[in-house]
Amino acid sequence: MELPSEVSKSNHDSTPAIRPNRPSPTEQIDDFLARLPPSTTKATTAGPWIYISGPLPTPKPDIATLVREGTHLLRAYEDEAAILRANDNTSELTSLRETLERQIFALARETGVISGKWMLFAPPAVVDRWWALVARATAEGELGFGAKVATDDGGTWGGGGGGGRSGSGKTRLIAVYTRDYADREDVGRVLGRLVALGMVFVDGRPVYYKCDAFTYLGIMGRNSYGLRASLFSSGDVLGGN
Repeated sequence: MELPSEVSKSNHDSTPAIRPNRPSPTEQIDDFLARLPPSTTKATTAGPWIYISGPLPTPKPDIATLVREGTHLLRAYEDEAAILRANDNTSELTSLRETLERQIFALARETGVISGKWMLFAPPAVVDRWWALVARATAEGELGFGAKVATDDGGTWGGGGGGGRSGSGKTRLIAVYTRDYADREDVGRVLGRLVALGMVFVDGRPVYYKCDAFTYLGIMGRNSYGLRASLFSSGDVLGGN
């Protein structure tokens, strides 16, 4: 998760300056939420995301190595898949794809890029309320180690398909992070809290969980590798699958 860790300073003293896209060190949660409501906060002033961290330290993964080595794996898959298709041997693509997935997860573990996130798409009418619930729960240690919400980029990225960043009238992505995608107990605990907060419904439309390794490698839905972009849905977890 890309949570900025630096503290900007004023030009005149050592007092931390106001952070443009996350709580300042001494800022109360109510003041932070009032200063940066996602419904009206512009990407041109705050950047594409508003962030908040929980009480636990933010992970420090080796993202550069993951991207470098992961890109090699993806390119190797494309080369081998092209040969199989050229030889009309597509029956082996499934095995090749499964091998690629195992290799990516192994690399993610080696590089410490094991965090992931539940992705909530909030309608504009409720994004401020949902974000306030997530931000408070994150700050109090009730969810994961951090969360972020998309700002208003003027609509240049369209709807949810553009990474969740959108204009004031479009659905906004709220990402709620957990430390380890393989820790199903913790992933389920965070989901259960989102259900209790009224943002996920047991019998309603599912939300999805994605590992950050796939995000950093640009593996989206309907990708050319045939990989499932999300690890599981809320229905999978709540249904015990």
